[in-house]
Amino acid sequence: MALSTISCNDILRDNDITCNLPSLRFESAVDEKGSDFLPLRKKSHAIVVTQCAAVSVMIDILRKAKSLIQDFPKPERKTPTIETQPERKTPTIETQETRKKLIVGLIGCGRLGFQLTTTLLTNGRLDTDCVQISTRRPELLGLPARRLRQLLETSNIICPNFEWSDVVDSRSFKWAGQGSVSHSLDDQQTVLRTCPYAVAAEGALLRSNEKLMEVLILSVVNICLQVDLSTSETLSVVSQAVFGESQPMLTARDFGLWESRKNIARNFSSYDLVDGVETPVLKLLKDNQSLQTRFSARYWQLFSDYIHKRNFLHLR
Repeated sequence: MALSTISCNDILRDNDITCNLPSLRFESAVDEKGSDFLPLRKKSHAIVVTQCAAVSVMIDILRKAKSLIQDFPKPERKTPTIETQPERKTPTIETQETRKKLIVGLIGCGRLGFQLTTTLLTNGRLDTDCVQISTRRPELLGLPARRLRQLLETSNIICPNFEWSDVVDSRSFKWAGQGSVSHSLDDQQTVLRTCPYAVAAEGALLRSNEKLMEVLILSVVNICLQVDLSTSETLSVVSQAVFGESQPMLTARDFGLWESRKNIARNFSSYDLVDGVETPVLKLLKDNQSLQTRFSARYWQLFSDYIHKRNFLHLR
């Protein structure tokens, strides 16, 4: 038996007689000269929705990876911490209680920062104590990736790139949710359009660069290397965190490495994500539709789980 789920927002929209009233739309107050700039609103919305979706999935993958690493029964291993200079006397945001959690820092809380924070706390289901906002003036702290690498003493820095479609017209493009980021992220087709691969992004106005998936995988590998996981353990973490599969989806050979006989040697080396790396993984991801489909399902699962819990009042 199928059950239909209706959210409170859906009920309010259905009972609102002014909903979709042409005279109350933003466009009705724009003159002919200003109408040429109306497509910019859709592009602005596309940027916010795409970044909120992509970053939320990235954070969830890294959080899952950190959780999986802690499950390996080797007490001598230490999970990577945010603080890279323990000799400093200034207090850090990581304590014994929060060490098991993934801490997310945001520079600025303008329109994008506000929507991203909201998405992380709702769809991403992060605890409020796991989100730190440093300033409301991010333009004063804008730093290139190489400078961040120097300050943070790590090259495990992800810089997602986004691509505009050259076939989709922003004038005729319609977003689900009528301009609301949270409503747009309730729509499966809209969310999958932000996914890096074309198998899920057909008809997208803006989408994540396909290299993002490779960089995510390499970032998880780097985290595993910091705590001395073996090759087999690293591949297990990658499969579960990135693809949501318990069985290994990738092998050491897929990274251009030879598997050791006992499969315990640490064949992986740290990947510099700032200067960019070329690995066989990217070509594999481009050619393997099964991996693309599995990642797309993992991508949407974060949002579908939240929708289910919200509709059935299972949110804490």
